[in-house]
Amino acid sequence: MAAQVFVKSAIRIKSEPGVKGVHIINGKVEVPNRIGRRFKYDYTLGPEKSQADVYTQTVKPMVKQFFEFLNCTVFAYGQTASGKTFTMGTTAKVENPELLGIIPRVLEEVVKRANDEGSYELQISYIEVKYCFPTCYKHACL
Repeated sequence: MAAQVFVKSAIRIKSEPGVKGVHIINGKVEVPNRIGRRFKYDYTLGPEKSQADVYTQTVKPMVKQFFEFLNCTVFAYGQTASGKTFTMGTTAKVENPELLGIIPRVLEEVVKRANDEGSYELQISYIEVKYCFPTCYKHACL
């Protein structure tokens, strides 16, 4: 029997709805393009949502599944400067705990739960892919 695959999609709108043509209508995101497509996501998170809201609504259920021995993946995709690093929480130092992103929140919950339930072997992998166009964005490459 083939394994079941569950995929959920979420979108986090950084700017206010209506700005730059982004509209949220009944959980559907409308971004004007040449053919007027509408995209539906399992989770639509507006700019009023906090980092904790994003984690609680989208990733926290995956931690429970992780402890049921399911593989879990969070994939962040978007334009440069769209908020992926902030949302995932991979900035070097966060002084305000409310601004913690997904990765530190997952680690905190997993370690706490592992300590409460006994010992676990934990393997985590993380990759961030950056590509800079050599001729156009030399100043942006680090």
